[in-house]
Amino acid sequence: MNAPKNALERPTVARALAGAAITLTAAGVADARLETEVLLGHALNSDRTNVLAHLRDPLLPGAASRFAALVARRGRREPLAYVVGAREFYGVQIACSPSALIPRPETEMLVDAALEAVPARGSRPRVADVGTGTGAIAIAIALNAPRAGVLAVDASGPALDLARRNVAGHAVADRVELRCADLLDDTGAFDVIVANLPYVAAGDWSALQPEIRAHEPRGALVGGERGTELIERLLRETPPHLLPGGVVALEIGATQGEASLAIATECFPRACVRIVRDFAGHDRMLWIRDA
Repeated sequence: MNAPKNALERPTVARALAGAAITLTAAGVADARLETEVLLGHALNSDRTNVLAHLRDPLLPGAASRFAALVARRGRREPLAYVVGAREFYGVQIACSPSALIPRPETEMLVDAALEAVPARGSRPRVADVGTGTGAIAIAIALNAPRAGVLAVDASGPALDLARRNVAGHAVADRVELRCADLLDDTGAFDVIVANLPYVAAGDWSALQPEIRAHEPRGALVGGERGTELIERLLRETPPHLLPGGVVALEIGATQGEASLAIATECFPRACVRIVRDFAGHDRMLWIRDA
């Protein structure tokens, strides 16, 4: 049976993707083709795999309109995670909004460190996630270490509202407590402390990508003039909050390993302290195991 004439005139999924990829490439978006597939999946209330399975299908007007609006937002360099409202982190979808920093793949190292430490810490280990943002780290730990109780703290009310939404969405409210606090103030003692605090130096802000500068919260990224001020402050506050033999894992900037190591050694003179590099070979995590 021949398709109706108006159906033949509609652009196919493949043509819509190709046109959108050209638009995003011209706007300076890396991986434009992959991102257009994600955006179209979102417009269709589906996923990228389903989009690729129907490249020859016509794109209906409603979907085409939704897709065009999403592409326009991404073309203005709004982060993909904000456009579609989520980002995968440690195998689960985390809701994202401009209220908090978008979870990055390298931050999964903190989850790995916590999950490695938790089994040796008794039947009900206590974990603190300092500067929780979206709640991604706390949720990943709770989902993979169900015996652990996690306290997720942040100084930002809007970020905690987003974290609360994510905690509820992943049904871990019985294991993740959310609290508004300045670092570890009035939080107690823990077996494991993890933190992805702001570590961008103020002078480096203008050189960041437009997605970051124009859309992500500056307060979740800039850690002071040197970038390490909050990390240093947390390290100095941590000793009385860490139980004997406990572990601390902090994300750091690629050039901050030496400075962070020096402060950690000063604050934990008897501890095992080291810098862990990411897959790109950059300093990325300060790891401490107390004596």
